[in-house]
Amino acid sequence: MQQGLLFFSTTGSSLTVSDFAWFHYFGKIVFSELNNCIYDPTIQLQWFNQMISPGKVEHILFLQYPPFFFVVLGPLCLLPITTAYFVWLSLSLIAGCIGITLTQKAAGLYHRQSFWFIVLGTAAFFPAWLNFRFGQLGWFVLLMCSLYAWSFLKQRDILAGIALGLSTLKLQYSLFLAVPALACARWKLLTAGALSELVLILVAGFTVGWNNVWTYPQVI
Repeated sequence: MQQGLLFFSTTGSSLTVSDFAWFHYFGKIVFSELNNCIYDPTIQLQWFNQMISPGKVEHILFLQYPPFFFVVLGPLCLLPITTAYFVWLSLSLIAGCIGITLTQKAAGLYHRQSFWFIVLGTAAFFPAWLNFRFGQLGWFVLLMCSLYAWSFLKQRDILAGIALGLSTLKLQYSLFLAVPALACARWKLLTAGALSELVLILVAGFTVGWNNVWTYPQVI
């Protein structure tokens, strides 16, 4: 565990690993000879123990993100983990700022003077800060949901559909986001969402392998 407290911490016999450390290390599977077995629990455990070496565990929390997420992680995993982490944090902050802007505009409450106060207030909210600190996905999810809401209200169905497709990163959100589109019979939006998802599936299939694509429904 060479990266110390930035990515790992221990309390007694309990080991805590930041989400980003998981993302970065498991993303490396994409460039290994095992890239067609991302969802194999034995492989995930093996790679996790390599990450925390010389430590070792018998069980881990199974990583269940969709195949296209590993494609996104790939380029970051070419960087040293500390460098990649700060790139990730920078992208998280940008995503959060755009998401907050779109949320304000969707509600008709955007004011340039108050924007940074709202950003700082959001960042100071303890769960949001933890999400940011541990390199989780919450700030990116904020962007996707905000983009969907703004596009939906502005009748920009293709953009809303793209946001809907991307939201399958967290599939439980996609189900709720699709409800208003179904209720309003926004078929163009739903078609754009389905096509966006198809593109993501194709990209994943041709990069991390079709075996991972076919396996994913069993994982969830």
